Amino acid sequence: MSRWIGIFDYQVLSAPNASGQRGVLDFGVVRNNLADEGEMNLLKSYLTNEANPTQFFLRIANVTPTDTFSLASFTGEPGFANGYAQQQVLRSGNANGWSLGWSGGNAQATSKQVTFDCTLAYTVTYAYLATTSDNSGFHVSNASLGSSKTLASGESLRIAYK
Repeated sequence: MSRWIGIFDYQVLSAPNASGQRGVLDFGVVRNNLADEGEMNLLKSYLTNEANPTQFFLRIANVTPTDTFSLASFTGEPGFANGYAQQQVLRSGNANGWSLGWSGGNAQATSKQVTFDCTLAYTVTYAYLATTSDNSGFHVSNASLGSSKTLASGESLRIAYK
């Protein structure tokens, strides 16, 4: 019997050196939590053909969400002045969307790897998957990055959702 086990794979990258090379400052693989909105959205999509997302966005924030957090209640995204933008993951099986496969005998979907670049310092505690780039959609799932990650100007955070 299979069960939902999702993860976020992340890397914190240094600012580029004079040769344009980046070093890995921190990395990890953390389990994610399927949010209540994500559970209901999955059921509606599969069983009643309602609320079918046409796209997904990987987003980051300095907030500690709970299962009951709605997307409308999310705060703490870094802001566009910091170079932040939500990263779209298409609902497709190409390089801009998802790859499907098997891991340990279980089906697995893996998003494209996205990069959040930082032009001004900001702190991040969670990554999350949403169905919109604004707060009008659904909070699908989230994962703690283990501890607060303070990104300095020029640094980046890479994330892939599995």
